[in-house]
Amino acid sequence: MQTPVTFNYNSFIAAFPAFSDPIAFPEATLQGYFNLATAFMNPGQNPFLSLAQLTQCLNLYTAHFAQLSVISADGDTPAVTLNATIDKVQVGNQEVPLENQFQYWLQSTSYGQMLLALLQVLSVGGWLVGGWPERAAIRQAFGVFPGPFLGLNPM
Repeated sequence: MQTPVTFNYNSFIAAFPAFSDPIAFPEATLQGYFNLATAFMNPGQNPFLSLAQLTQCLNLYTAHFAQLSVISADGDTPAVTLNATIDKVQVGNQEVPLENQFQYWLQSTSYGQMLLALLQVLSVGGWLVGGWPERAAIRQAFGVFPGPFLGLNPM
């Protein structure tokens, strides 16, 4: 059984030095963001992620929330930049055609973008739920191919 991930302030600051100012980002505030991150990902048992991967995901969520707080404190609205022009300095923020609003929300900070990329990489291939494990492979158990010629039901 995997032990639950807990917030480690020192390792978080080492990984994300942008939040190392104890005045702007007290440990209690970052702990609160980490607690919020656990609402999105269970810090306990996770059969699909290693302890290191789960810790990295939760820390990226925490950094994402902290960066969103900086953006909000500046009076800005998180937006994803779609187009920019260098010659006449034109920058445009438009709604991004992503699959869902969750992806759009994650795209609003660089930490959210890293989290989205990490989650997509970790979920490649999908998972076999139910059924025989051999059905995920080309051959069945003991190396036999499925088919009526062996008296087996075809896939």
